[in-house]
Amino acid sequence: MEMDASGMVRRTDLYLRTEYPDLITIIYRIEANIFEIYCEGFDGDFEQFQKDFDYSIKMMTAPVILTQEHPNNYIEKIPQIPDNEISKGFEGIGMTLNMLSNVILAKFPKINFLKIEQSHNRTVNIYTKRYIEEIPKGKFHHFLSTGDRKLLENFLEGLKMPVKFEIIDEVSDKITE
Repeated sequence: MEMDASGMVRRTDLYLRTEYPDLITIIYRIEANIFEIYCEGFDGDFEQFQKDFDYSIKMMTAPVILTQEHPNNYIEKIPQIPDNEISKGFEGIGMTLNMLSNVILAKFPKINFLKIEQSHNRTVNIYTKRYIEEIPKGKFHHFLSTGDRKLLENFLEGLKMPVKFEIIDEVSDKITE
């Protein structure tokens, strides 16, 4: 799954509109993971406004700047997070690895997770267990089904985080209790 920072940028736009409720904003995707937020209705010192945004509102890794002019070239306009969908799908909410693990474990209790790790290249590896359990009348195979994999992939893509998620089905001799 490829990285998509649009969720983080949408969340940043929400934080900006929370601080400046009279501000009208439009989010533009300039390149794959480069964004601009057009700001209409700000009458003050825009350079200071941009600096305050960079230091007090925008998350450090959010690939977005503010602008007073509509860009001439852009890929698409990105919809804002509406007020009635602030918590929907956890989109754009920064998470620690432990927070992400807790959310995934709670949301997918039927999936046998082995571990969740982050590498240094902005990739989160999610390992699931594949193992065989001996039962009285034979063997029971535990694995990540295609349907569960798709549900997990869709959820991770919906987070719109600027990281790449890899789901790795790993053989394990450990049986989940």
